[in-house]
Amino acid sequence: MQLRQNQKGFTLIEMVATLVILGVLASVGMVKYERLSIGAVENDFYIALRELNVRESLHYFDVRIADKYVDDETLFNIIDYDLGAAKWNSGPRPARTGGQLKIQGMSKNLARAESSLKGPAQWKI
Repeated sequence: MQLRQNQKGFTLIEMVATLVILGVLASVGMVKYERLSIGAVENDFYIALRELNVRESLHYFDVRIADKYVDDETLFNIIDYDLGAAKWNSGPRPARTGGQLKIQGMSKNLARAESSLKGPAQWKI
């Protein structure tokens, strides 16, 4: 009986080696994707923070130009704090002193320095 020299197909060892290589590449890719995803959410927090500060400044200077400065609480109530996908919860304390911002399952506590005649309120993480 003669064995054929030109058999077509892959051996079991070749298939297992290919699956191991693909598994390693997939696991490395998932770690990179997860880091990228977390970095994007962190970036979203800073964008939302900048948005809050811009809104505070715009309303503050609008009131100051009209020369009708009101107290911080009234100014706070004028501003629209709807940030779209970002959910903001003021918690048990007064809303104008800060709260918690949630974006895609992650949350950060915010603090707000009140506005005065010297300048607008400032939000910080």
